[in-house]
Amino acid sequence: MKSQRITIARESRGLTQKELALATGISQSQISKFEQDTKEMTDFDLEKISKALEYPISFFNKKIDTHTVHLDFRKGKLPTDKSQRKIMAIANRTRDEIKNLLKEVDKESIIIPENIFSRKPVEAAKQLRNFWKIPKGPIHNLMEEVEEKSIILMPMKFSEQDKFTACALELSYSNPLIIYNSTHPMDRIRFSIAHELGHIFLHHHGDQDVDLSVPYEFNQKVKEEQANEFASEFLMPEEEIAKDIKELNIEKLQQLKYKWKVSMAALLERARRLTIINELKYINFRKEFSYRKWLLEEPGKLPSEEPFLLKEIIEAYQEDLGFTKKEIAERIGLLEKEFVSIYLGKMQLSVLQFKKTNKDQ
Repeated sequence: MKSQRITIARESRGLTQKELALATGISQSQISKFEQDTKEMTDFDLEKISKALEYPISFFNKKIDTHTVHLDFRKGKLPTDKSQRKIMAIANRTRDEIKNLLKEVDKESIIIPENIFSRKPVEAAKQLRNFWKIPKGPIHNLMEEVEEKSIILMPMKFSEQDKFTACALELSYSNPLIIYNSTHPMDRIRFSIAHELGHIFLHHHGDQDVDLSVPYEFNQKVKEEQANEFASEFLMPEEEIAKDIKELNIEKLQQLKYKWKVSMAALLERARRLTIINELKYINFRKEFSYRKWLLEEPGKLPSEEPFLLKEIIEAYQEDLGFTKKEIAERIGLLEKEFVSIYLGKMQLSVLQFKKTNKDQ
């Protein structure tokens, strides 16, 4: 139990075993043995590790289920393996925290529509919009729509070099959680959440067609494309957006960004996929975006949306169950200051960085 927790705690802080050894004065070989559960850890060693990683002792005495989590990143070069392990550890830790919180609070499970097929992402998106009774046209507050269906949204703050966008996890069957990078602009956040909805309904709960004869990486690429198709149709239904994205120009793209609450890049890609613009015109638009330095950051800020389910859960603990902040933090295995920064602030999780000791300077 402690061995898994030490690994999760260390990786969630973005540290290697060598860096943790420097921070604690415990040898790297000893830390390796602790994590492999081949050596018993003394209370004194645990205290040093707890202090260096800024977790309470109670964190290391809890059971944790660790799973491989599919992480979505921005297009281009992936972050380092160390960064990916950090994000994976935080995702698993967060899943465990919220599962613990839900033990004392009633929460409805999501209802899964029947006959959702991963090979038909566009039909699945249409089906879900209809099932959720979403009116025609743009979705004005996506977070509200998603959380009203009992899907918890968890904002987390990651640096640009992490390139992390979002991931979807299962707290239990029919009880999903979406973690997203809250440092991104709202247009990108909305598409990331819709993309993760695609993974939930197509790949977690839908009927999948997986060709085991092809490499794993190819199947993953297919799943990403399916989730993108789902997100595009969910946010920009073909029947309604096709007329809007005819005769496109820069000014019209800027106007449509506010109407549909998606990025200009997403609108442009939608027009290309629906063959409303040809490849040459698409390339010329992209060149114009590059000239204006819009590929990394577009002009125009969409109204912010805020999740509410976790806030309501914490309020239930404080007002209905009589828990103090310190008691809630202890229950989920966090120090009070970190619990407050995550769950009672802007609900953004900051990743702590390695603090060098005098010995390492």
